[in-house]
Amino acid sequence: MVNRIFWTLALALFASTSLQAQVKDTKYWVIPVDSVRQVNFDLADAYEVEIWAGSNIMINAEITLYGASKSVLAHLVEETARYEVLDTLVAEDLLVYSAVKDRPAIKVQGKSCYELTTVKIFIPDTFEKTSDHTWLIREEEVEE
Repeated sequence: MVNRIFWTLALALFASTSLQAQVKDTKYWVIPVDSVRQVNFDLADAYEVEIWAGSNIMINAEITLYGASKSVLAHLVEETARYEVLDTLVAEDLLVYSAVKDRPAIKVQGKSCYELTTVKIFIPDTFEKTSDHTWLIREEEVEE
């Protein structure tokens, strides 16, 4: 009898912790860099940069919310622009930045939701990293 109660409680505990809602969305941006000499990134999330043979910058953001519904995630993505990436070109300098930098904690029915955002940036191989957030076109690319 004790064994049966133990397994019933264990199953109930497992079900209550593993049934947390997990919802995902992926956003993509493509930014042309035809007349760009320098790119500066000012993003709210940590990001990983990969060099690729493409001619544009491509940004891929995967957003995962735990303990929230699809409608909550849709609201954050579409209505609040919480994850939106914008760009501004001034002369030959491109600034790529988050539309919303200060992101308050997400709460649903009084409970905090865990948010995980993974950002990957693909930058053309014609650029080289000059500092943590700055990429400059290679000199041999300018001369051509």
